[in-house]
Amino acid sequence: MRKVDVMELLGSIDDYILIKKDEAFPEYVPGSDLDLVVFHREGAIQAIHEYFASHLADVSEMRVSDTDEDCHIDFIVDGKLDLRIDLIDNFDFFQKFNVKPSFMVKLFKDRKSIPSSNGNVFVPNDEDELMLRYFEYLEWFDRRPDKIKHIDYICAQKDTALMQRFFENTHRYIQFKPKTSHTEKGPPRSSREALKLIKSGIRYFVLTALRRIGAKE
Repeated sequence: MRKVDVMELLGSIDDYILIKKDEAFPEYVPGSDLDLVVFHREGAIQAIHEYFASHLADVSEMRVSDTDEDCHIDFIVDGKLDLRIDLIDNFDFFQKFNVKPSFMVKLFKDRKSIPSSNGNVFVPNDEDELMLRYFEYLEWFDRRPDKIKHIDYICAQKDTALMQRFFENTHRYIQFKPKTSHTEKGPPRSSREALKLIKSGIRYFVLTALRRIGAKE
C-alpha cells in the first residue's frame, strides 16, 4: 500500500502550521489525523488535491468535507481511513470562549521551522504550543478527562522564562463570548454567567497544575 508522503504533502502547501505534532511524525498509523492551521483554506485544499492527483489517485480515494464549522480531507484506502487532514483557518469552534483573530496572526508571525526527515516542518513556537494546549484543555476539561495530558505537558516545562510569558500573554488572546459559551445545562443566561464559566475553567486549570507540579517535587 502506498502511503501519503506527509513531508511532500506539507511542502506543497504555501502557509501552514502543524499543531500537536506526534512523536513518530512524519510516520503515521492508519486512521491517524494531522492538524494544520492554514491562512487560506481554499488554497490548502487545492494544493492537497493536486498532491493526491499526482501521487495517490490510482491507489486511493480522497474525500473532502468543507463546511462553515470545519474542514477535513480524508485519504481512503481499501474503503478504510488511512489519513485525515484537518484544516483550521479560525478558532470559532471553541464554545466556552472566543479566540481573538490576532492570535492567528501571532501563530504565523512566530512559527518556527524544525528539521524532520527529508526537510523542515513549520510548527508553533514554544509559547504558542502551550497556549494551544491550554485552550483545548479549557474547552474540554469538564467533558474529556483525557485532556489532562495538556496539563501534564505544560507542567513538564522547565523553562521559567517561557512559563512566565505563557501565563502573562495567554489571556490577551481570549475573551468570553456569551452567545456561544455553554454549560451542560444549556447556554448561559447572561454575560456575567459566561464570564463566570471562563473564570471557573481558569481556576480549575491553575489548581490542577499546581497540584500536579507539587506531586512531582
